[in-house]
Amino acid sequence: MHAFLNEGRAAGGSLPHTHSQLVWLAAPPPVVAAERLGGRRCTVCRILASERAAGSRVVADTGELVAVCPPAGRAPYELLLAPAACEPDAFASGLLDDALALFARAIGDLRSLEGAVPLNAWIHTGSLAARDGHWHLELVPRLTIPAGLELGAGIYVNPLRAEEAAARLRER
Repeated sequence: MHAFLNEGRAAGGSLPHTHSQLVWLAAPPPVVAAERLGGRRCTVCRILASERAAGSRVVADTGELVAVCPPAGRAPYELLLAPAACEPDAFASGLLDDALALFARAIGDLRSLEGAVPLNAWIHTGSLAARDGHWHLELVPRLTIPAGLELGAGIYVNPLRAEEAAARLRER
C-alpha cells in the first residue's frame, strides 16, 4: 500500500480540495525496497542518528519523533519525519497520531513562510509481519520545477540549504 497526498495542481492534485489517496500494490514500491537494503542498520535509523548528532537540520525532536530537513533534499523545505526508534509499521504504531499532528504543524509552518504552496507528502511503512523497514513521513513542497537535470539524471537542484530551511521552520 502507498498512502500519499498531492496538494495543488502543480503537485499533481486532480481535485481543488485537499485529499489523500491509497494505492494497493502487490509489492513494496521500488523506493521503499531500496530503503530496506540499507545493510546491517536501517537507512532511516542511520539518517536520524547522524542528523540528531549534528542538530543543524533538525526541525523538531520530541524524543519519540524526529523531523529533519535532509541534507540532499530534492526541494526547499523537504522534510523527513520518523519515530526516533525503529518501528516497521506506521498503522500499528502508537506514535502515528502524534506524528501526523507534528507533520500538520510543519506544513502550517511552511505555509506561514511560503504561502499555500503545492506539495506532495507520503508515508512509507514496513510490514509488522515482516518486521522490516522504518516507517516515516516525507514532505516535498513544490517550490521549484524539476527540469532536465532532475528528471533525466535524478540529480536535484535545491537552492535552499537544508540547515537554513530547518532554522526557518524551527523559528515559526
